Amino acid sequence: TVRRSKSLHVSAYDLRGREIELDCDGFMARIIQHETDHLDGILFIDRLSKVEQRFLDDDINTLIYDYESQQKTGKLPSEEEMKDSLNDWLIRYA
Repeated sequence: TVRRSKSLHVSAYDLRGREIELDCDGFMARIIQHETDHLDGILFIDRLSKVEQRFLDDDINTLIYDYESQQKTGKLPSEEEMKDSLNDWLIRYA
């Protein structure tokens, strides 16, 4: 369980640069905080206590091992292939 504020006041800008303000609570407030974490590069495991993190260490290490194994066998793209894809995307859309 990740602790979140029950209500928010959000100030942002739309795609045309106009300011947007929103007061929200409940599930919408939770969603906005969750998505903001993603934009800031924060995962739910980053918000766990040290004890909770240690409890998940074996599962996370298994996930990392499986991911790297699939990269080595070609089932998943390598880090270099992912960088190339990102560069292609940036050239096309940035």
